[in-house]
Formats: sequence, C-alpha cells, structure tokens
Amino acid sequence: MQAAVNGRLGQALHHRMHAVLASFIIGTIFAISYCLLEYRPTQFVSAAKTSPWWIWLGGLMGVFFVWSTIFAVPRIGVVAVLPLVVAGQLAVSLLIEYFGWFRTAPQPLSTAKVAGCILVLAGAVLFAASKAKSS
Repeated sequence: MQAAVNGRLGQALHHRMHAVLASFIIGTIFAISYCLLEYRPTQFVSAAKTSPWWIWLGGLMGVFFVWSTIFAVPRIGVVAVLPLVVAGQLAVSLLIEYFGWFRTAPQPLSTAKVAGCILVLAGAVLFAASKAKSS
C-alpha cells in the first residue's frame, strides 16, 4: 500500500522530493507522538558515542527508498515495482550475510538461496515486462 499511496502523493504534489518530505513529516509526527506517550528516556547521546557511524544511515536509506517508489510507481506500476524491490533486497541480503557486512554473522551461500533469489528476480522481470506490454 505504501508504494501506491506514495506514488499518488508524488503525482498530487507534482514533485517527488516534496512527497518524500510530506511522508517523512507525517511519519516523524507519529514517531514523536508515540515516543512521548511511551515516555522512556532515549539513549541517543550514549549510542552516538559508542556505535558505528553507519547505524544512523537508515533514515537516509528510507528517503531514497520512498523517493524511488514515488518515481517508479507512476511509470511501471506497483505490481512491477514491489517485486523488483524484493528482488533487490534479497540480492543485497545475500551479499550482506555472505560477507558479514554491518556486523552480521557470515552465512554461506547455498544453491537454494541463489536459486530463490534468481526466481524472485525472474518473477519481477516478468511483472515489469507485462506492464511494458500493456502500456
């Protein structure tokens, strides 16, 4: 639903990054409200001092993800975008686990994992191709 809603928001605002900003403002308001209701002291300062710099990049990655769906959904449709997203996430996940990036426990590649990733990618390509033919 998020990709479809954000795609429409980008069209309504006539500017993709403005749609990203609107989406994140609303999400931020919700997150702040939740944190205030929960009221547990945050550990931002101590976490910033003791954690690796890259743990703070999730928000930036989220901006790129939302922007890319806002860009892609009106062009190729939700049914093509989401399988491509899943295929990309699976492929990168295999690399992250294989190499142990981001302090994850290294996991060996297996034929089943690689085949599953290829099958998801093939399905994503079929969805995208079906959208291209119907346009």
